[in-house]
Amino acid sequence: MVSVIIAAYDEAVVLGATLDALRADAPEAEVVVVANGCHDDTAEVARRRPGVRVVELPDGGKPRALDAGEAVATSFPRIYLDADMRVPRGAVGALCRALEQPGVLAAVPARRLDVAGRPWPVRAHSQVHERLPLFRDALFGRGLVALSEIGRARFGSFPDMVADDLFLDSLFRAEEKVLVDDVVMTVATPPTTRELVRRLARVRRGSAAMRKAATSLQAHASVRRPDRWSWLRDVVARDPHLLPAGAAYATLTVSAALLARRSPADSLAWGRVASRGHRGRVGLLGVQYDTANLGLAALAYSLTAIVDSVADEDTEVVVFSINSEESVATMRRSLGTTRPVRTVPLRHRSPRSLLRALGEMRRCDVVVDLTGGDSFSDIYGGKRLLRKLLHKQMVLAAGTPLVLGPQTYGPLRRPVWRPWYRHVVERAALVATRDGLSAEFLSTLTSAPVVRSTDVAVLLPTSGTEPRSGRRIGLNVSGLLWNGGYTGSNQFSLTADYRAWCDGVVRGLVANGYEVHLVPHVIARATADALEDDVAAAQALMRDHPGCTLAPTFDSPVAAKSHIAGLDVFIGSRMHATIAAFTAGVPTVPVAYSRKFAGFFGSLGYGALVDLTDASTEEAVAHTLALVEDRDRLAQLAVPALGLAERAVDAFVDALVDVLPATVREPGHDVPVPRR
Repeated sequence: MVSVIIAAYDEAVVLGATLDALRADAPEAEVVVVANGCHDDTAEVARRRPGVRVVELPDGGKPRALDAGEAVATSFPRIYLDADMRVPRGAVGALCRALEQPGVLAAVPARRLDVAGRPWPVRAHSQVHERLPLFRDALFGRGLVALSEIGRARFGSFPDMVADDLFLDSLFRAEEKVLVDDVVMTVATPPTTRELVRRLARVRRGSAAMRKAATSLQAHASVRRPDRWSWLRDVVARDPHLLPAGAAYATLTVSAALLARRSPADSLAWGRVASRGHRGRVGLLGVQYDTANLGLAALAYSLTAIVDSVADEDTEVVVFSINSEESVATMRRSLGTTRPVRTVPLRHRSPRSLLRALGEMRRCDVVVDLTGGDSFSDIYGGKRLLRKLLHKQMVLAAGTPLVLGPQTYGPLRRPVWRPWYRHVVERAALVATRDGLSAEFLSTLTSAPVVRSTDVAVLLPTSGTEPRSGRRIGLNVSGLLWNGGYTGSNQFSLTADYRAWCDGVVRGLVANGYEVHLVPHVIARATADALEDDVAAAQALMRDHPGCTLAPTFDSPVAAKSHIAGLDVFIGSRMHATIAAFTAGVPTVPVAYSRKFAGFFGSLGYGALVDLTDASTEEAVAHTLALVEDRDRLAQLAVPALGLAERAVDAFVDALVDVLPATVREPGHDVPVPRR
């Protein structure tokens, strides 16, 4: 049985994920966690994991922590694991098998430097660093070292220096060490250039302490000779394209050397910022919990649910929109999540607000932008598109990976937007569409790879439904269409008269003996929302049809979907009202005013749609009523379409997981996304 020793200093944020990953890979391993000089609940996090032995020391210092772990560990091979490193499946077994080879005393995994979301100097330094021949047979810089029992007998206690992995490396000849290529550890690079310089300075101090210890015979070891020009001779000279990165590498190395001279080389302090300072952060852009538009809230809820399923439990969600504490609490209650959520307002008339938002974007590991689902277009006017492009440019300027999540792209009525639009798309870390029409539009603009997915709101849950009666027809009347769009003059070029269509559909349904339930999905709460208010439009319709029933005011998109799920057929002019019905298993009649409806439903093979931009009022009314009577066929069409939707959203989630830094991802993630 293998023993694993983890020396931990203020690692409560990351230690749980490290232990969970370790237990998943090696459930029989003896695990010892030494919490030394901690100011957080590192020890409690370890104790909550069954079978983990915890040792607490009042003072910090990694050498003493490792020795304390050695004092209670009983088995070999012996593995030394950093508290913020997650072992992949099969790692422990592969390392132990490597140590069984004749003459092999030490084994380490391969490594991959994670530079996602890091500023250019950090990325440039990593480009050179990972190519240095020094790391082909080195034990350091990987966060994990495995020793056989004979290898461990090479030394007694750990010497008083922070460079424990450098010390271990110095004990063994090249032929006594083995690199296990099949095991790859993801090593997170420092989040800022300043922190990188500090870490490099710490390494230099450790090397100096190592040389001093060898000279004074505190450590009987062979210290590697520094090769100051390897970056130029072995890396840049072989690949001149790396010259800019090489210049950055040299500059940072000199800066670290100067900083290292200011601190004593024999300091036992950990010499780094504790992991609690690097809590994972996932930013959400183009969504909002606290909004009159329940469709926009549905996107926010669903995207939060995705983050909840793929990110480490300590990762914080940062929502770049105005949200009240009450709205965040309602979201948490509706989704059953305890994830930390913070909101950062984007106030365009306040430079201070925008600068603060830019700083918060820089602190995020990734920002996922849904642009309200359909606002990455100029169909709602140039001013709205300008704001959306500005938000995306802010993320790019912050140096944070921008994920353009599943949404509608285009159309662009004015060519003036195309260069900036292309610039944003091509610099995004991930681009996902929610329909085939958007993918076709992007193909005319750029050759950037695109993930074909679907609207994330298909994941929105329900909280119980009323029993169906067979005669209850839901009708969502759009306040925006009722008022002629934002311009008030048929902004969306409908060929049918929307108010006349609403009147005709209600008359037809009532004549056929149905109950008509009017279901608002945009519920105005201020004068600014009045133009889009579905409640006011429904009330205006009820003046001519007092027998209709007006649905209650919903406090969340989950409550709205739960109400819709109890209807027998649903007719909707709001995209996410129809998605709610469709994914709740209600026969659905989408009523389109833009190509986003045909894009979403058409990509899923669901062709039952009324297009108000390509039919007269009479034709649209007749088609709507015919589809209501054909509800059984609609239900049959929905079955394969829903299967396609689930697979499509999984494609986005898988791609998102690949973009997330290893320090953010949930260990052993297999896309456990919530379903209907």
